[in-house]
Amino acid sequence: MTQAKYRPDEEVEELIRQVQEEGSEEAELDILYRFGYRPSEPFTRFLKKYYDILVTGRIDLRDKDTVRFINLYEKDARQRFLNRQTRRSNKTISRIYSVAGYIKNQCERLGAKEIRDELTFLLVEKIHKFKKIKERIGFEGYVYATFHFSVYAYLSHTIFSKDMMDTPEMITYLDEENIADIPDERFISGTLYVQEKGPSELPFEWTLGDCHEIYEELTPFQRNLLRLHDYEGYRDEEIADLLGGYHLNSIFLYRQTIKKKLEEEREWMEPAGWLDDL
Repeated sequence: MTQAKYRPDEEVEELIRQVQEEGSEEAELDILYRFGYRPSEPFTRFLKKYYDILVTGRIDLRDKDTVRFINLYEKDARQRFLNRQTRRSNKTISRIYSVAGYIKNQCERLGAKEIRDELTFLLVEKIHKFKKIKERIGFEGYVYATFHFSVYAYLSHTIFSKDMMDTPEMITYLDEENIADIPDERFISGTLYVQEKGPSELPFEWTLGDCHEIYEELTPFQRNLLRLHDYEGYRDEEIADLLGGYHLNSIFLYRQTIKKKLEEEREWMEPAGWLDDL
């Protein structure tokens, strides 16, 4: 009998099926190896990128995923925009390396072995949680769109507070690197109503549901779209590229649906005084 031949993405999805339905440890290990896992050797490929950031402080500014991760720790919207550009000033590059260096220094509390184990565990979680909703979004696209958030959430619960960038240690670290203050150009869309701390302090947990009642009816995906467009400043085409597998027109239509839903929520919440603390 001729063995079925799969394209690379189909091979991974078949392996995921074996893990989720049959509990195959061999299939799970195969997927991990494809993303750079090595049990007794240095990580390679995808996992190596995050290991290098957290343990050695090495970053590749050409890698979009790396910049997205660093931007999760950058609260200034203007600076995040500058970080994403292909052509960066020396000041912007210095800022990125300074933030990466601070993250690496704080991660020394965890140790290299714990970070290796946790990165592996986070990827295993992705394998077990993955459900293909859209034909064009495979497991690799799912991992690239979500893994940096998972690493950020892990570090937030272990060594960082929500306001890590405001700590005296971080301010001192940046001053020691002679990084000049960057003008605070905060902005927010009229459709995104945040809590009293203001848009400059919107935490990642907001996307997960730690938010005002007006957003609770939205899905995490919808809140993520709001965060990326209204707070992070990404354009529709950039969001489509960031999430993978979406057309820019689809992102626009999703945002219009969210806007309408929020306006409907606001119509009954505002008279009742539910928005007084916004």
